[in-house]
Amino acid sequence: MSVVGGDSLPMVFLRLDRDRSVYFPGDTLSGEFRIEGLSRVAINAIEVSVFWYTEGKGVSDRGIHAIWQFTTSERTFDPRRPQRFCTIVPRAPWSYEGAIVKIRWTVRLRVILRGLPSIVCEVPFRLGDLPPAGGL
Repeated sequence: MSVVGGDSLPMVFLRLDRDRSVYFPGDTLSGEFRIEGLSRVAINAIEVSVFWYTEGKGVSDRGIHAIWQFTTSERTFDPRRPQRFCTIVPRAPWSYEGAIVKIRWTVRLRVILRGLPSIVCEVPFRLGDLPPAGGL
């Protein structure tokens, strides 16, 4: 689970259903999010995405696997109540911890506010169980 905010700031909760952080192709990745301390009027939109990105030398790369968008214009939408998301984990690219490049997967919740910077919350996970480079 990832929580952003606290004290007098809005609280953003993002949670995956499984405690284990390693997923394999064909697994179901699901979870929920909720937001406390923000009125519907303050929120322009909410976006949940599952994506991978590279870190390391050279140009960074990224690919989006799944994305869900929620808008407060939907009368039934209440960000204080848990909102669900679910997808099937793809076959590639697997997570990798190389000496030169790393491939990372994450679930990101982005709360797009009216007239203020967005609030971002992430829960990383691994796709596959490749050993780190040099760890054979």
